[in-house]
Amino acid sequence: IDMGALRQRAAAARAASAASGASAAAPAAAPAPEVRPESPEPRLMSGAVDMTPFVRRLEDTGFKTDTVRLLLTKMTVSFAAPDGAANAQWRFIRKILVLPDKLKQPGTNAIKYALNSDEVATVIHEMTHAANTLLASQTAPKGSVAYEHWDAVETIRNDLRASAYFYRYSGFKADEVSGYYMGDAISEVFDAIDEIVFYNTTHAAPPGTDPDMAQGNLLHPTAAALDDQGRAMAANERQVFGRVTVVEDATLEGAVIGWEERPMTKTQMYKNILGLDPPKDRPELLRRLNAADNEWMRDVKRRTLEARRRLAARPR
Repeated sequence: IDMGALRQRAAAARAASAASGASAAAPAAAPAPEVRPESPEPRLMSGAVDMTPFVRRLEDTGFKTDTVRLLLTKMTVSFAAPDGAANAQWRFIRKILVLPDKLKQPGTNAIKYALNSDEVATVIHEMTHAANTLLASQTAPKGSVAYEHWDAVETIRNDLRASAYFYRYSGFKADEVSGYYMGDAISEVFDAIDEIVFYNTTHAAPPGTDPDMAQGNLLHPTAAALDDQGRAMAANERQVFGRVTVVEDATLEGAVIGWEERPMTKTQMYKNILGLDPPKDRPELLRRLNAADNEWMRDVKRRTLEARRRLAARPR
């Protein structure tokens, strides 16, 4: 909003009113409202790359970002074609996180806001490596993000060292396991977000309810959904997050690492690595989404209401 233009138009209106000899009994024109535009959001730069959209996306969907923000101050992010067949790279010696150009907002040096879940997994995977290099610490207070990260990776390393096959480079392998796990675990949450948003912005309100219910609050698909896709979604209503398995996916130099997963260690990583405070299950995710008040969530609720009203108006 151009406040200078608003003030000039208001002054001109007052001058015109006075010149016309308006009756004293006529109601006075209301003064122009004092609109205070929001302060521009500070850019979160890491090197020459603007990571603000990624951090905002995490925050908009209910994740905490204090650790991610700290981590970004300790490294440099760049867009480039990663070496070899890797999709992205953490160059730990120079503390550079290399992301593929496909994650860049065209025409800018900023990361995209609307990354898909696989792209989120890529960024989280490499940030997990970066956090292991720059933040994880045996000497940090127990219970802290830094200590719990170190402890989880050390547990995996000791598991791998117990096998003659995995003994070599066990530290690198343990770090890779943690990266694959965190990337998959957080992308699973984003898959659920996409599913919930898609359902609510394309389906009618449940039978017998007001389409305007809860000002567009999101609902989880119920077993009464009429289409096969809705029924498939409904089956995930109580989904618990953080149970992904990477035993056949985590690799180093193309070889499957094959960590025999410890559920407690996976829980430790999910809760602590990167300090994201992720939701424990879908009901908690749904509560967080509905409680959010940000531009993205307001748009989702607007589209949800529009879909419910449009579908409710259709002849049955």
